[in-house]
Amino acid sequence: MSKTSVSPIEMQEKEAGGSAAASMKPTTTAEDEEERRNSVKIGGWKFPFKWFHLLTMIGWVIMIGFMIYYIIRQAMSYSEALGKPTTSMSWESTLKLALPAITNSKLEYAIGMQVPLIVMHVGSIIVGVWIFKVQGGRNYHCYVFNNITDSTKVFKSWLTGYSGMRRFRSSYVSDFSLREPNEKEIKANIKRMGFTVSFHEPGTTPNILSETNYAQPGLDNFYILTKQVTKRLNPSVEHQNLETTEWASKNTVLMSTVSSNTSLTVAVTYGTLNVNHIEEVLTVSIEGLLGELAGMLGLLMGIDILKTIRGLLEIPLIFREKSTMELWDNFN
Repeated sequence: MSKTSVSPIEMQEKEAGGSAAASMKPTTTAEDEEERRNSVKIGGWKFPFKWFHLLTMIGWVIMIGFMIYYIIRQAMSYSEALGKPTTSMSWESTLKLALPAITNSKLEYAIGMQVPLIVMHVGSIIVGVWIFKVQGGRNYHCYVFNNITDSTKVFKSWLTGYSGMRRFRSSYVSDFSLREPNEKEIKANIKRMGFTVSFHEPGTTPNILSETNYAQPGLDNFYILTKQVTKRLNPSVEHQNLETTEWASKNTVLMSTVSSNTSLTVAVTYGTLNVNHIEEVLTVSIEGLLGELAGMLGLLMGIDILKTIRGLLEIPLIFREKSTMELWDNFN
């Protein structure tokens, strides 16, 4: 039997062909092998449906349900906080504080003529202006004091209490004095007569119908004022402007030997030269709400922005590989 001899060159060519054929075979990595063991194939797609995956899914369902409840609760709290702002208060100290304009009005039906809202002062004698106003379908006789829009001429106070008191007197007008109602007024069902006192910014018109300060003739009607500036987030029926200036007052009366029933005396002073600033503020913000939700997502589900972006980028790979394992590994 003859033996076939193989030359060294032929042996090299044979080995090279064998290695090339081996390189053409698909290789299996450790990651592919682990994915094959941990996944379940359904319709050509790989899903993480092993028993340990199912336990994790149960945890995900519980956490997602809790997150939905938390988001709804936080959204409701945020909506309620928007409708119920809190207030912050600060004080502005001053050495000299301007007095408000003062309107004295007679509460009854009256007939008269309108007079311009102008206030004059001659020396130390303060002269009020007799005006006629119509509000809410009713006619009012009024006196207005200190209604000066020029801030350099308006009356100011640099002392508090009795030392800083200023007196304003309405008199010498027969229609402004209290009297018994006549027969015509009685038939018109007018049963109440009196005077109101309004404190307001110079150059503005007070709402007489909403006034709660009252005064009596023949006495010193003494009012202790506190100036208050309020900034609101939204207008209301009572306050149409977002920023309003008001004067809170405390009322008392003093006997006077120089007053008569034909005159009305109103004395005003400041209890403090500080101006109260009240501002409505919100305790919540959209940034704070999103921060709370993001913190809870990270705590309960381990989800952050970078992980979410990576999961979105892997969506095309899911359809190409027909496997959801990469997405599962990203979030778990």
